[in-house]
Amino acid sequence: MLARWWNRFVLLAILGLTALSIIIVWPSEPDRYLPDAIPWPEGKGIKLKLPTIEGGTFGLSTIERRAMSLGLDLRGGTRLVLEPAEGTETEDLESALEGARRVIERRVNAFGVAESEVNLLGDNQLSVQLPGIEPEEAKRKIGKTALLQFCEPIINDAGQVLVAHEGRVRYQTQSCEPVRDGQGNVVIDPVDGEGAPPQGTATPEGAATAAPSEDSATATPQDEPTPTATASEGDHGGGAAGNEGGASGTTHDEGGDNAESGAAGQAQGGEEQEQQRPRAEFEPWPPSGGEYTTEQIVWQPATADLNDDGTPDATFDGQYLESNTFVDNTPSTANPLGEPILIFSLRGDGPDVAEQVTSRLARRQYPLAPFLDGEPIRGEDGRIIAPNVQSTITNQGTITGLTLNDARELSTLLNTGAFPIALEVVLEQNVDSTLGETTVKNSVIAGEVALLLIMLFMIAYYRLPGLMAALALIVYTSFTLAIFKLWPVTLTLAGVAAFILSVGMAVDANILIFERMKEELRVGRNLITALDDGFNRAWSSIRDSNISTLITCGILYWFGNQFDESAIKGFALTLAIGVLVSMFSAITVTRTFMRTVVGNRAIARRLFLFGADLPEHARPEQRRAPAIAGGANGGRSDEEEGR
Repeated sequence: MLARWWNRFVLLAILGLTALSIIIVWPSEPDRYLPDAIPWPEGKGIKLKLPTIEGGTFGLSTIERRAMSLGLDLRGGTRLVLEPAEGTETEDLESALEGARRVIERRVNAFGVAESEVNLLGDNQLSVQLPGIEPEEAKRKIGKTALLQFCEPIINDAGQVLVAHEGRVRYQTQSCEPVRDGQGNVVIDPVDGEGAPPQGTATPEGAATAAPSEDSATATPQDEPTPTATASEGDHGGGAAGNEGGASGTTHDEGGDNAESGAAGQAQGGEEQEQQRPRAEFEPWPPSGGEYTTEQIVWQPATADLNDDGTPDATFDGQYLESNTFVDNTPSTANPLGEPILIFSLRGDGPDVAEQVTSRLARRQYPLAPFLDGEPIRGEDGRIIAPNVQSTITNQGTITGLTLNDARELSTLLNTGAFPIALEVVLEQNVDSTLGETTVKNSVIAGEVALLLIMLFMIAYYRLPGLMAALALIVYTSFTLAIFKLWPVTLTLAGVAAFILSVGMAVDANILIFERMKEELRVGRNLITALDDGFNRAWSSIRDSNISTLITCGILYWFGNQFDESAIKGFALTLAIGVLVSMFSAITVTRTFMRTVVGNRAIARRLFLFGADLPEHARPEQRRAPAIAGGANGGRSDEEEGR
C-alpha cells in the first residue's frame, strides 16, 4: 500500500516538473515549428516578480521566460576584429595576442558556455565572434578590450583635488592619463558645444579598506608622505597646479604665480586656444554640499616608486591582482545585514605598489577608481565605482558599499584578468546566421519528425511499454531543453548533435529494459516480477554504458579546455547533461509509468499489450491468466523452483 502511494507521489512530481519544463521551453512563436492550424499560445508568458534582498535592502526581481540561446551558426551575432593599439610596443607580439585571446574567452565564458569563437587573424589581429548579441554588448562582455588600471585624483600639495566643473576631460587612448597641452594643462572638451557640466551623480558611499591582516595597517596622517600624484608646478604631475585653469588661455590665481604661464599658454595655443574652453581648478576634499561629483574629478594612473629614486616606475593595474576575487555577503558580526563585500588579493610587486598608493590616499580617504579602456567602470545605476580608501592595503583588501550586481560584475572583471597589451576595435559587424532562418526552422521540424518516428516505432514494436517509453521521451526532451535554457547553454550544431545523440541513448536504455522484461515473461514470470527484474538486470548495462559516455565527455571537455576550443567543450557539456537526464528518464520516469499501468488489473491481464512472445508450448489458459497472480513462488514453474 505504501509503495503504491509513493508511486503516485512520484508520478505527480514528474507530471508537475514536465508541465513546468514545457512552459519554460515553449517557443514564443510556436507557429514556426508546429502546425499553424492549431491556435498555440504565443509570447513569453507571465512575468514573475520574486522577492530579493540585495545589499541589505528588500526588493522585487522580475523573472521573464527568455528565448533559447543559439550559437553563431544558428542565430548569428557580432564579429569584432581587434589589433594592438597605435603606439603599443611589445617584445613578443604573438605571445601577447595569444594571452589576450585566452583572456577574452575567459571573460565571455565566465558564467556559462557561450560558444564564442576567438581566433588569431593574420599576424597582429584577433577575431571575436559572439552569438546573439549586439556590438556594444559584445564590447562590454570582453571588458571593453582594455588594460585594467586603478586611478587616483590629481592632488596638489594642499591636498585639494583637481575638478573639471564644466566640460569633459580628454584622456589618452585606453588610459586614465589626461591629455595635456604644451604648457602641461589638462585638456577639457566642452559637452555638446555648450560647456554644460556632465550629468554626474553623487558618488556611492563606498569604501576600500584593508582586510584584517598582519601585513595591513591603517596609515596615520602624521606619518603620511606628501602625495606623489600632485599637480603642482614642477612635480611629476606636469605643472598642473599653476595653470590648470589656463587650458583655454585665460588666467586665474590657483597657486599665486600662474598669470604668466596662462598668458604663455594663450600665445602658444594656436587655433584651439582661440575658443573659450572649460577650465579645471582645485577644490577641497571631501566635497561639501555636493560641490562636485566623481564624474568631474580629473583622474590619473595610480603609480608607485619601487626603486626609491623619486620617479614613479610602477602603475597599479590588473597585472598585480590574483584571480581569486570573490564576493561575500554572508551575515556576520561585522556585517550583520549581509552587505556585499568584494575581497581581492595581490601578487608579485602588487603589495608594495598598493601600499604606496593606498597609504597616501588613505590620509584623507581619497577615492580610487578602476578604469577599463580609458573609461571608469560604472555600476548598474550609471555612477562611477570609486570607493574611498580608508586604510593602507598590502596583501589583501576589501571593497564595500557596492550593490550585489556591481560587486559580482567587478569581481568577474578582476578575476578574468587584464590584457597583456592594449587592444582596439578596428572592425565590428553583425554576423548573419550561416544556416539561415529557413534552415533553422527546417532543422527543428526535422527533429520533431524524427522524434515522432522513434515514438511510433517504440509503440508498434513494444506496444504498451513502448507507449510509456514515448511518454518518458517527452519528459526527457522537456527536462533537457529546460536545463539548456536555464543554464544557459548556447546551442550550436555540435550541441544539437549531442542532444540528439543523448535521445538515442535514452531510447536504447528503454530497449534494454523491455527486452529483459520480455525474457522474464517468456520463462513464466508474472508481470510485476518481470517488470522489476527487467529494470534491475538491465541497470548494470545502462549504468556502465552511460558512465563510459560521461568519462568520454570529461576527456573531451578537458581537451577542449586545453586547446581553448569552446565548440568541443559545448558538445561535451551538452552530451553529459543529456546522458544524465536520459538515465533519470529511463530508470525513474519509465519505471513509474509502467508501475502505474501494471496496477490496473484490466490492463495487467492482457499480456499481449506488453509485446511478450510467449513460448509455443505454453498452455492457452496461461495466456489469459491474471498477470498479477503468481502465488508464493512469484509465477515461477515447479521445475524452476526445483532447479
